Amino acid sequence: MLSKYDELKFRLRAIEVLRTLKEVYSYEELSGDLRLSPQALSRYVSGKVIPSLDRCREILELMSKRLGNIILEYINVRENVVDVTSLLSNPRLLRAVAKVAATYFIDKGVTKVLTKEVNGIPIATLIADEIGALLVVARERKEVGVDKFIEVKHVYPSGTYTYIYVPKYLLKKGDRVLIADDLIRSGSTVRALANVCRLAECEIIGVFAIIGKHDGIRALESELKVPVIVIVKLS
Repeated sequence: MLSKYDELKFRLRAIEVLRTLKEVYSYEELSGDLRLSPQALSRYVSGKVIPSLDRCREILELMSKRLGNIILEYINVRENVVDVTSLLSNPRLLRAVAKVAATYFIDKGVTKVLTKEVNGIPIATLIADEIGALLVVARERKEVGVDKFIEVKHVYPSGTYTYIYVPKYLLKKGDRVLIADDLIRSGSTVRALANVCRLAECEIIGVFAIIGKHDGIRALESELKVPVIVIVKLS
């Protein structure tokens, strides 16, 4: 059950998402999907009318389906390499992604959103803001001025590895953590972040990524036993 404040945020979130959809699709195209007249949609987009809670859920459900097509316009997949530079350079699109992500986790009591530098930071920051959680960033070096860290080995599919570090005071026993990243390939980054959570005795609530490869997604779902939400799934 959403509080009055969260309900209002949810409804305003749907309006912003609808505005993003309108940049790509015509009112006529959206009208058929939402079973609303172009005139009604125009009033939502202009902010003259705020949709009902049920209508907002329909808008956000549509956005989650349509968003994948929009994201594909901003990424370049070539020889098993996914270039997300253009995607990460589009704040409005990332905000729309964060709003859709928030609909999956807004009522799960998430206290921290955990990501790894560098590319995961923009989307994790926006999601944390949407759901009212704090942001925690794992880095590949120890930060000056911090005495105690959670240290985890990050092993890549090639067998090479690095270490990641999280200031110990940022994660507390009992924290409910959402792991967020821009891209899931093999899942090695998420595994390393999950190990951080285990050492801190936190509960992993779920995993979110904008883009993910099927094999990596399935492996993480099997291993972590939590929802792994991905907008664009690549074979």
